[in-house]
Formats: sequence, C-alpha cells, structure tokens
Amino acid sequence: MSADQISPAVEATAALPQNELNPRQHILVADEEPLIRQLNAEVLMDAGYQVDVAADGAAAWEALQVNRYDLLITEQVMTEVSGVELVKKLHLARIPVPVIMTTATFPWDELKQHPWLQIGAMLFKPYTISELLETVRAFTPRLARTPKPFAVPANLQCRITSTPRILVVDDEFLMRDLMVKTLHHFGYEQVDAASDGAEAWQALQEVRYDLVITDLKMPKVTGLELIKKMRSQAMAQPVILISGTLPIEELKRNPGLGIDAIFSKPFSAAELLGTVEKILRSADTCAVLKEKQRLKTNEMPIPPTQTQKHAVIRILLVDDDRDFRELQENLLTSSGYEVTGVNDGAAGWEALRTNDYDLVITDNRMPRMTGLEMIENLHGAHMTIPVIMATGNLPTDAFARKPWLKPKAMLQRPYTNAELLDTVRNVLDADGGKDNRKEKLLPKYL
Repeated sequence: MSADQISPAVEATAALPQNELNPRQHILVADEEPLIRQLNAEVLMDAGYQVDVAADGAAAWEALQVNRYDLLITEQVMTEVSGVELVKKLHLARIPVPVIMTTATFPWDELKQHPWLQIGAMLFKPYTISELLETVRAFTPRLARTPKPFAVPANLQCRITSTPRILVVDDEFLMRDLMVKTLHHFGYEQVDAASDGAEAWQALQEVRYDLVITDLKMPKVTGLELIKKMRSQAMAQPVILISGTLPIEELKRNPGLGIDAIFSKPFSAAELLGTVEKILRSADTCAVLKEKQRLKTNEMPIPPTQTQKHAVIRILLVDDDRDFRELQENLLTSSGYEVTGVNDGAAGWEALRTNDYDLVITDNRMPRMTGLEMIENLHGAHMTIPVIMATGNLPTDAFARKPWLKPKAMLQRPYTNAELLDTVRNVLDADGGKDNRKEKLLPKYL
C-alpha cells in the first residue's frame, strides 16, 4: 500500500489539539476524488476529529484491518473495492464500525441482494457541510462541539434565501476554480465566477447575489474598490475579502465598508465553508433591507448604548496575532468603542492592573500567558470584568474542571464581524452597564 493511498489527513489542514475531556474520535474517509476527500477531512478535523484518508476502497480495507476507527465515511463508486464491497468485508470480518455512505445514486440493487448489510446513514451528493457534520455527530456523540443553531426571531417576518447565489472573484484561475468547486460540492448550486473586479462589477449590476467572495489584489478593479462601488450604490450584500496580506491601513481609512469576514491566504476549505454558512444563515432579508436603508440615507452605524456614568465603553483586546487584532480593533473602534490592543496575556494582565475596562476580549493560546491564565488572575484578584474568549480552540476541558473560569461568552473561530459585535452588545447589556470598576480591584492595586 503506497503512502499516498492512506495517510493521516494532516496535509489537509493543521491538526487541532485533542479534546482532553473526551479522546478524539477516529474517522476514516475513503473517496477516490482527491478534492472531495480533502474537503471532508478538513471539515472533520476542524470539528475536532482525528481523520485518516484513503484514496480508494482497497486502501481503506487495509487501514480498517490495522487500525481501530469509530466511523467510516466511504464513497460508493470506487475502483477495486466499492463502498458496498467494503461494508461486506467489514461484516464478514465482524469489524463493528458504523458506516456513512456518500453517493450520487442509491445502490438499490446491491442492497436488495444483501439486505443484511448494515449502513448507518446515506449522504447524497451534493451535501452541505452542516449535513455532513450532523450525520457524523449522530454516530459520534461523545465529542460535543456543536455550534448553536441559528434561529430567526419569531416576531421578524424575514426569510433566509433557500438557494443562495454567490459570486466568487479572483484573478488567479486555480484559486477561483477551487473555491467554486468547493462551494458546489457542499450544496451551493448557484455560484458564479469573475476573473477580476471589473467583471465582478458588471455581474453585480445584472444579478442579485446573496454573497460576494473577492480577492483583494486584482487588475482593473481591486477587491476594496469593488466593495466601495457596491456600498456607494446601496448594494448591501455580505462580503468576504481574501488577501495574501491584510490591508490594515486601507481598512482603517475606510471603516464603513461593511466587510463581514477577512481571510488571509492560505486558508482551509473548512474555514471558507464554515464562514459562508454562518454569513448566509444570518443575512436575513430584514437585515439586508435595514442596511440598504442606512446606506441610502448615508447614516453612520448606531453606536453602542452608553451608560450615563461614563460616556465611553472601554474594551481590552488581547491577541498575539497582530493583523487579526488590528482588524478587530478597527471594527470595534468604528462601532463606537474605545479599544486598547495588547499582544499576549501577560500584557493584558498588566493593562488590567493599571487601567479600567468594561470588557475583555481575549484569545486563549498566546505566549507568556494564555487567555485562561489571565482569567484565573482576574478571579484571584476579585476583578469581575466580563470576558469574551474568541479563539480557534476553546478550552472546554478546563472549563469543565473549573466552571467558575468560564467567560461570559465564547466565540469559536472563524466568526463573522456581525457575530463579534452582537456578542459584545449582548455581554455588555447582560452586565447592565454597571460602573463599579473601582470595586473590581483589590486594595493593593488601587
């Protein structure tokens, strides 16, 4: 068996740290199509599973004989050994592995001939990232990392577009083609592509899109110029901006562009799909109409609610990723908050000892002092400042052991600008706008 037939899916995306509360469950993904195989592996690894990939049914069977897996996800149509033949082999060898079969056509004849075959679930192509994860979670209940489902308030007569139309803009053919194929594979049927900003602008004038994904550096019209044109014409579609280098200074000069998410290349398919799904599920008709009205009247975004006791809400932002920190700082500042950014937990703790803040937003994994260690210091000093932890890997095991350290809110990366702002407002509203900051400090810090 060659090395490229079966391997841990580490080349797909960086493996996530193990969930210490439950050992990571081991999944084998078998599919002859490299793109689909890699996409499924990335999605599952991003959800916290340990994933191996097999390039065909024969390689999958060899892996199943030497490794213990909690779940097999296999394509039906494969050379040498098909998905049904793989299930037969499992049955005869009495290997108790639940099976999810992915296929474009249901294998009626094979299953009629062998009704004793145990296939746990069928996923019919194309399927969405949510359908994949929901089906997997049904067979792997020990790993609980399910995001909260989005629900439109009952009092809002809004609807989410059932068949969203997406425009992908990138002058690099391979990148553009990969994004289009990725979106198609996960159930987004209406995806158009444009090779530069000028072509995209023409398409936007002719077609109503629900989401625009655009590169930054392109000939004729750049990504930022395209977004400016959209906003000047009251086009309020959500936008994902992609760039090799984040345009921090340009974004600071143009704080009102309404960019929903920014990806720095390279990024994984799982990150793209997760963010697309979040944005489309939250971009209901009412929000779009409201934004259109704001753009038409040239209003500024409504600033956050201010307490009468202090005019400005002060936020401490702690993150060792400079570009990401500056983007969030710019977003919060343009929304009316006073923001201080520091590069790790130790600097955050020093700032908290010497300054008054109404809210802390912190990453977890940072040099010198983690976000969790900073929260422990806050509790040890009896400082009751609300905390939002925004990170790629939430320390749920630590929160299970020490529930008093659990922050007011948690955000799992990637998240959208709207999710960040909504979480900030919710936490501040729940805190009641109290200004008891002097009481938050022990006497030795006064």
